[in-house]
Amino acid sequence: MSSGGGRSGQKTEVKNRTPESKGRGNAGCLAVFGPVFVLVGLCALGLAGRQVWWQVRSAGWVPVDATILLAELESGNVDEGSTTYRAAARYRYPHEGRTYESDRVSFSIGKDNIGSFHRDAYETLERHRRSGKTLTVWIDPDEPGEAVAFRTFRWGLFGFLLLFGLLFGGVGTALIAGVRHARREREAEGMRAHPDEPWRWREEWQRPILVSDDRRKLKLAAGFAIFWN
Repeated sequence: MSSGGGRSGQKTEVKNRTPESKGRGNAGCLAVFGPVFVLVGLCALGLAGRQVWWQVRSAGWVPVDATILLAELESGNVDEGSTTYRAAARYRYPHEGRTYESDRVSFSIGKDNIGSFHRDAYETLERHRRSGKTLTVWIDPDEPGEAVAFRTFRWGLFGFLLLFGLLFGGVGTALIAGVRHARREREAEGMRAHPDEPWRWREEWQRPILVSDDRRKLKLAAGFAIFWN
């Protein structure tokens, strides 16, 4: 009888969560999503930096005439009423007695709907393919296999990635800082309440078993990354 009553009381204790425990649970979620937001922001900033890096690297590239072999406009739906595009192509060009082929249209990667760059690029590529006229592309004279059809710097895409990265990175950093501040405040309260009992400064130190939450955080972060991508 006594053991049964103990189990019943234990169940009641688990079900009836205090506001403090709920707050700690919310803090745990923020601690998980903070690094994820920072990671997403860093990825966006990395893509923006990549565009600048390629633009600087291609400053010394030289123009050559290329024959367009293939021109396509790939599209995808992000949600209703929002369509992303990507201009795809294959072109052939000569350089110093040798013939090369490339499929790089621009220095941006993936589909997007920032401006009309991809649609304009496709129309230009398709027009040259149909007419048979050559299109001026840019190649690296030191590595002729490196080429790009349009070397235009996409300011709209760069600004979007920069703003996106700063926004997500800033929010993630604020979440991490807020969680750490809340933890320090709770520990300071425990120190003031129990100055001579340091094992009571943190709630997790008062539990008979310390459970690691690394695996839960890893699953949440991996699931969010898969969903986001």
